[in-house]
Amino acid sequence: MKQKGLKDEERWDELITLYQNHPTWLNIITLAIRELFNNQVSLFLSDDDELFLGDIEALLENHLERLSELENKVISWLALQNEPIDISQKPADLELSNKIYDDLS
Repeated sequence: MKQKGLKDEERWDELITLYQNHPTWLNIITLAIRELFNNQVSLFLSDDDELFLGDIEALLENHLERLSELENKVISWLALQNEPIDISQKPADLELSNKIYDDLS
């Protein structure tokens, strides 16, 4: 982030956490912060307007298209969870056979 010229170093950890330490997403959002927020991470983080980042959406869509039906089912189930989950346990409300779940773990 320093090499990219981002300001507000004290907020970088918040940005990294927000994008789950994902390098590609951080590169994309860094470019948006540079272009739209004058390199100021604090302005980006305090902005309440939704920011359309087509690059991230296309990237995610590309990844999702390559998943099997079962993997999509698991991803959809994970997206609906409101509380942290233990990934070592088979989800009770997701229909997976023990063999399939063992293959996923």
